[in-house]
Amino acid sequence: MSTPNSRAAAYLEKYQQAYAAITGLLQRVPQERIADFYDDLLKDKDFLDQILKKEGVDATEFRARFIQPYLSETDYLTRVAADLLTFNNLQHIAVPAGVLPTMDFNASLVKSDEGERIVVLNSGIVAYMSQVINSFLATFTTPISKPIWRTEEAQINIIQWTIAVNTGKASLGLNKVPSFRNASLIGASGNLGDTARVFILGHEYAHLLLNHTSENATKIKNIVPGVPGFSIEYYIKKQEQEYEADQKGVALCIEWCKATHNGAYQVVFLAVILTYHLLRLQEVLTPVENDELTHPESILRRRQFEKNYGYMFDEQIKFEIRALDHFMEGIYRHADAVKKLLKD
Repeated sequence: MSTPNSRAAAYLEKYQQAYAAITGLLQRVPQERIADFYDDLLKDKDFLDQILKKEGVDATEFRARFIQPYLSETDYLTRVAADLLTFNNLQHIAVPAGVLPTMDFNASLVKSDEGERIVVLNSGIVAYMSQVINSFLATFTTPISKPIWRTEEAQINIIQWTIAVNTGKASLGLNKVPSFRNASLIGASGNLGDTARVFILGHEYAHLLLNHTSENATKIKNIVPGVPGFSIEYYIKKQEQEYEADQKGVALCIEWCKATHNGAYQVVFLAVILTYHLLRLQEVLTPVENDELTHPESILRRRQFEKNYGYMFDEQIKFEIRALDHFMEGIYRHADAVKKLLKD
């Protein structure tokens, strides 16, 4: 009998085979047919296979180059997701998690052909988050070590990764990785990265717990502005649901953190702020009109988060958040130059 994890991995593999083809095909779909395209994708289980055949995707090469290296990450993420549910007394929710091996910065709750739900984190979000965290920590001075990188050097590394994530090209000078010898920095990197991923998982599971998903799946065309069927009422409701999922996701993450960190949970707040910074960086570099946003702007999401949880921040986490804010502001100042590189 197959396990939820093996079924998730099998579905992710099939999905990945068609991913590039779907992206290319979508770019050729007229604006007025985008909603119908999504409907076809949702309703027709053979639609992906038809795209594969038409586009000539080499599934064998995709499997060798992209699938196998990330199956171990899928196993790890599934275990973390199981812990997240267990520590929140939600063991009855049999929804596994996995990594979709693309450079995209995205996470979502998807359905397999058999109707099973799977929480998916694109590998771009995993790799990108690790690079931002490590670059940030590489600028730290500790009682026993000097900074590994200058601030500007660390910021340039993040800009390179940002370009890679936005263009889908993983070969843009991304071999540079800070090498930590300080045990406290190694631990901080893993701790912050794990917690940020758990918050993202918590956000997606929150959509499920709050019963957002069943309605969203049937009304996907209603959040695509400019096409027939667009509903401003549903569009507003969708944005409200994102705030709700953030709040619930933080609560789920806190319980996971308490159970895995001997009751401590302050790192959750830094992880959430980090996630909002990564979202803001995407928004700054690939701006869209307000009426095209399916999620609230990250600054607004952060404001609501701090309104809900700011009273719980201790002084140390406030200091760390200020340090992260200062570091990221230096990157935003280069936004115009990066946008030009993306266009070129």
